Formats: sequence, C-alpha cells, structure tokens
Amino acid sequence: QALALAFLLFLSPFGAMGDDNETGSSMESESRQCISPGECENVPQEDGTKSAKTAMFHNNGVNNGVEASVSLQDGEDFQGLVNRIADIVRANDTLQHYQISEYGFGRPYKLYNGQGHEIGDWSHLKEEEKYYVVPNGLLFMWPTVEINHTVVITDVETTNKKPIRLRTLNHSPRVFEIENLLTEEEAEGLRQAAMNVDHEGNRFQRSTTGHTGNVDPFRTSDNAFVHSESAVSLNLTKRAFDVVRMKYDAPLADGIQVLRYNASGGYRWHTDWFPESQVYGRNYDVTRGGANRFATVFFYLSDVEHGGQTGFPEAEGDRSELEYSMSVARGMFGPQSWEMEAVEKCFGKFSVKPAMARAIL
Repeated sequence: QALALAFLLFLSPFGAMGDDNETGSSMESESRQCISPGECENVPQEDGTKSAKTAMFHNNGVNNGVEASVSLQDGEDFQGLVNRIADIVRANDTLQHYQISEYGFGRPYKLYNGQGHEIGDWSHLKEEEKYYVVPNGLLFMWPTVEINHTVVITDVETTNKKPIRLRTLNHSPRVFEIENLLTEEEAEGLRQAAMNVDHEGNRFQRSTTGHTGNVDPFRTSDNAFVHSESAVSLNLTKRAFDVVRMKYDAPLADGIQVLRYNASGGYRWHTDWFPESQVYGRNYDVTRGGANRFATVFFYLSDVEHGGQTGFPEAEGDRSELEYSMSVARGMFGPQSWEMEAVEKCFGKFSVKPAMARAIL
C-alpha cells in the first residue's frame, strides 16, 4: 500500500498571481536604475540614512528582476518608496485592469525579502539582496529561482529542531520539497489517526471528487479526514501555513485528507484549484473577488518499492523507469484504460516519489 496525505490550503478571499510559465534558471536583468535624483551618489541624507541602496527587485514569485539603486525622497515614507519600486518592475502589468479599478488590487504594494517576510522599514532593506513586490490583496509566492535552489527557513518551529529547507524541484508547475517539515513519528501518528477516526463520515471510504461527493471511476483511492481532534494534524497544519507565509486561519484550509492507494489504485490527472466554470453556487474567480485554492501540501506517510508518486503530466521529467513500469502495468490494466495512460504519464513525465515523512509544496 502507498499512503499519501494531501493537505489543501483553501485561500479566501483572494488568490495570488505570478508568472507560472518560467522554464529556465534565474536570468536576472542586467539593467540598473536609480529612481531618485542623485541617489546613486550614496551620500548621507539629513536623517542619517544613506542616499541609495542597490538590490534586485522582482514581481511576486517571478525569477527575472531589475537591479536598481533606491533611496527615500524628501518627506517620503517607506510605503511611497515601495510604490515607486512597483512602478520600476511594472507590477501593474501583472494585474487585470478591473482588478485594480473594481477590487482594489495594487497600491499600496508590499515588499518581501527572499525569506518571504514583509519589509516595512528602510533600515531593513539590505544591499545586494533580492526583494519581491506583492500587490495589495494578494499573497507572497515563493519564486523557484533555479532547480535545487534552497531557502533555509529558520523561523518555523519543527519537531526535530532542524530548520526547514525549501528546495525547488520544478519551475512550472511550481513544486518544492519541504525538508524537515515532519518527522517519521509524525507521519506514523497521522496514519494512525486516520485509521481511528470516530466520525462515520470522515472514516476511510472510497474517495469522491469536488463538491459533488460522487464516486469517480477515475479516482480509485480510499480517503479519511483528520481534523483538529488530532494534535499532530493541527501542528502540521499550522506549520504548513508558516511555510507558505500565510497567517494561520482554520477556515482557509480544507483540512487534512489522508489518501490510501492500494496496488492498482490511482487518481487521474486533475487540478486542485476549481475552474471558474464550476460554480456550485460559489465564486472561484480570484480576479473578481472570488476564492480558490492557493496551494497544496503533500505529506507522504509510507515508503513503497515502486509507484505511488505524484505526477505532473505537463512537465518534462525522468523517463528511466518508464519501460519497466509499462511492462508491469500491462499485467494489471486493459490496453486502452485510463490507468495505462496514467502510468505512462507518471513515469514519462515529472513526478515526485513517495518516501515516509517527505513533504512537497
């Protein structure tokens, strides 16, 4: 059996935007700008601050940036400077015009550092660092930078006291490994909690899809829901919020869903966010004041010899196990079945293999 836990963060009221089509490593602009008169001279101002600091500025979640030397103008507060930096990186171009005029996106912009923390003061702006401009009303989005780029996160408390390491696995879709997010003991605790759920509607049963609650022939797993009655569940949920740089708010998460895939079980390729056409009486259009899923965090709860991975069929990946896997699948599934196509996609495209206590964003 392959046991995998899918934790879905449900964002409300707004989603986040960024360039989700970056395919290469970071290719930073070589352009350099000074956005205040005389600021590149780096002479002291009357308030004791230097007249200029040079750093790389990026749009939210975007790898390409602009190097600029910036300073506070006479009588200007830090928010004014951030808004001018937003003009330099053309942050308005990342928004639809009606998002600005009708829904208040954009100004006042926010500025985040490479650790995902908002910068609110001139003294916290450091030379030669990378910063990300986030429109008002949206969330910070981790940039991928380059494959294997790793951010060491020291401000999220972990059970093993080791710092979390956020490592880029893929550019589009954005996939990161979250090292040290959970321990093997916590993984086993979640598995045990799922096996012992009291509520009849949350116990292990055939998985359903979306808001319909219907059994789907393309989803052949079992699932159980583990909510706040489990201390491990609650702690991991809060920890995941911290990694995504969202303030913990229970209604923003779907809750922890534990999925059990037996030898022939699977789930056909799909998106975790809801298309705008899927109404169900809800507004899923994040550009028009609606809400949708912002991120998915997977915790893997077991080791398996073969299979069980999470596949991303539109991203290129390792094909070394494809031929062997297809030969195994031919003995399990019909030649025209969706399962055969799923095996081909999982082993012929980018995928993340399960390992006990592994986590991805």
